[in-house]
Amino acid sequence: MYQPPKTEIEQTIAELWKNLLKLEDVGIHDNFFELGGHSLLLLQVHSKLRGVWKRDLSLLDLFRYPTINSLANYFNQMENQQPSYDIMASMDERIADGKTQQRKRLQKIKSVSNI
Repeated sequence: MYQPPKTEIEQTIAELWKNLLKLEDVGIHDNFFELGGHSLLLLQVHSKLRGVWKRDLSLLDLFRYPTINSLANYFNQMENQQPSYDIMASMDERIADGKTQQRKRLQKIKSVSNI
């Protein structure tokens, strides 16, 4: 049963699909591949969506979420998963530790080279 796009995300995806697939209407539960989409068109969808939302979106995600509804839900989940401060602090710490270890290795290499 046809359900039109309601949210801004759904409308953006629907417009993109309609243009690429040359269709008049696309419902939120229509499957991209069942509408005539194929991998080459999916590459275009991928490129355009990344341009619109500036998000890190993998091509595999588009295969995983082949309907507008499922893809919009995925985007909403991504938006709600902001990295926490604790995770970011831990990453900064690990990067700093890695840099320190690299410096120590470089100093050892230099000292061995000078012998």
